[in-house]
Amino acid sequence: MGILWVKGNELWVSLMPFTGSEALAGWIDHINRQRMVVPWVGHLVLQIEVAPAPVGLAADPGAVRKRVFANCTLPRTT
Repeated sequence: MGILWVKGNELWVSLMPFTGSEALAGWIDHINRQRMVVPWVGHLVLQIEVAPAPVGLAADPGAVRKRVFANCTLPRTT
């Protein structure tokens, strides 16, 4: 899970932190140093990071549950 955004001429992929994400640090640094261009998104340069903390709904799991269950009806019991 993560968030995408455009900053200047870069497409940023911000991954939500997860257990073991520090193991990706070397790979992420390697990818970011290559400054790979993604042609199908307007030739933006790909940049990846693991966010320091969850953002949006991921930061508040209770809010996700409220949104999901607010749109559901409980099954009837007979």
